[in-house]
Amino acid sequence: MKCSEISVIILAGGFGTRLRSEIGELPKVLADVNGKPFIFWLLAHLNGVGVRRVLLSVGYKWALVREVVGHSFDQITIEYVVEEAPLGTGGAIKRALSQIAPDSVALILNGDTYCPFDPCEMIEAFEEFQPDVLLGVKQMSNFDRYGRIEICGDRITNFVEKQFCKTGFISIGVYMVGGGFLNLLPSLEKFSFEVDFLAKNHNSMNLRPFIVNCDFVDIGIPLDYRLAAGIVGKAGGSL
Repeated sequence: MKCSEISVIILAGGFGTRLRSEIGELPKVLADVNGKPFIFWLLAHLNGVGVRRVLLSVGYKWALVREVVGHSFDQITIEYVVEEAPLGTGGAIKRALSQIAPDSVALILNGDTYCPFDPCEMIEAFEEFQPDVLLGVKQMSNFDRYGRIEICGDRITNFVEKQFCKTGFISIGVYMVGGGFLNLLPSLEKFSFEVDFLAKNHNSMNLRPFIVNCDFVDIGIPLDYRLAAGIVGKAGGSL
């Protein structure tokens, strides 16, 4: 399977409350990084690796996002899945997956994180292991902002709540799922994908890690948003 054959869902509905001091009332995906909206850098990378279809899951000021981003980015076709009310990451993923053919593969990304990994390598791992979810993880040191992902061999065995950790794996908010995955999701309309679904059901599901070694930044807080300028755009795609 090629990158051009998958659908990419970008979760872009957040309010960006913690970034108000930096970006005012803008949606996080429109935050300026190196002279361009943050979402442009994500799309540039995806375009560069061959992705051709993106579904933007939007909510807060979604019309402004559509006005700025439009319906295409170079060779990518962009569609919008609108949350009229906040659905949480799980609800947003559930709604977006309903717009994708039930037998197709979907790559899900957080719209406020940047990690220029190779989706083609992730597809290869997905086809090899055939998991329910292939979860992107990265090893980090001295962190307390993220929960820890425990891995045994080639399986994810636990999700540990946020606490200081000297070294360990974190989720980078990247997930690959295949046909039929929508049927595994709960009947809830609003829920957190990792906390309410993955963490609670990891023992009964086939969850596999996809370890990345590239740069990673989450612009959700002012400190990391200011660091993004030195990371975003260094690899993959150009504007």
